[in-house]
Amino acid sequence: MQKRMSLILGIVCLIFGIACLRKIAAIAAGNNSNRLCWNSTNNKVYCANAESDNVTVIDGETNQVIATIPVGDEPWALVWNSTNNRVYCANFVSGNVSVIDGATNQVIATIPVESAPGALVWNSTNNKVYCANRESDNVSVIDGATNRVITIIPVGDQPCALVWNSTNNKVYCANWGSDNVSVIDGATNQVITTIPVGDLPYALVWNSTNNKVYCANWWSNNVSVIAGATNRVIATIPVGAWPYALVWNSTNNKVYCANYGSNNVTVIDGGQTR
Repeated sequence: MQKRMSLILGIVCLIFGIACLRKIAAIAAGNNSNRLCWNSTNNKVYCANAESDNVTVIDGETNQVIATIPVGDEPWALVWNSTNNRVYCANFVSGNVSVIDGATNQVIATIPVESAPGALVWNSTNNKVYCANRESDNVSVIDGATNRVITIIPVGDQPCALVWNSTNNKVYCANWGSDNVSVIDGATNQVITTIPVGDLPYALVWNSTNNKVYCANWWSNNVSVIAGATNRVIATIPVGAWPYALVWNSTNNKVYCANYGSNNVTVIDGGQTR
């Protein structure tokens, strides 16, 4: 009897668990919704809509759209700056960055950058926003206090991804066209080294537990692991076809790699790459 009750309870728990894993909302946004960022200060989610030239603002509590913000032509990247509660939106075709006030959801500044801005990252140590300009082969550095470009950093060919390493205050820039990663010193905003990786590097993520940067190489079907202490590739991990996106899970110290061509996700153990 006890075994039967345990079995019934297990089935009920399983059914209940499956029932809980369901879509809870479908939120209408603009056309070609392609990037997201979350603002933890006001619990808002921002969605860039490339073909609509706007950003949808979603209330994280109600999952309702509370604003639609016109920005530049083809918004392609978002990042939130918690120091000033601003959302920065890189507009790929118009070559500028819209600055959105997180409190009012209004554009308060439009910053001219270089050609085809397509990636952003915020450095909280120096309160700077870095913007990778794909067709100009450089990175614009925006002062978070003034919302002005303070310098332009030449990098490799077709920069397409950025990540910031807070341990060493370095910004890593994946260069799609030159098969390498530029390492930018956050203190001087100078490139201090260039790291060869695989073919067509497309995505980056930093693992703070082991101070490693992971670089997904689209055409090589692998991930390069870069040691943050030495800025050298210490491992190359085969993954699926056309690795497209990376994320790090700090709870289990795993890196997840989405493989566009093979319709799967590779899980990389962060403790095994030393």
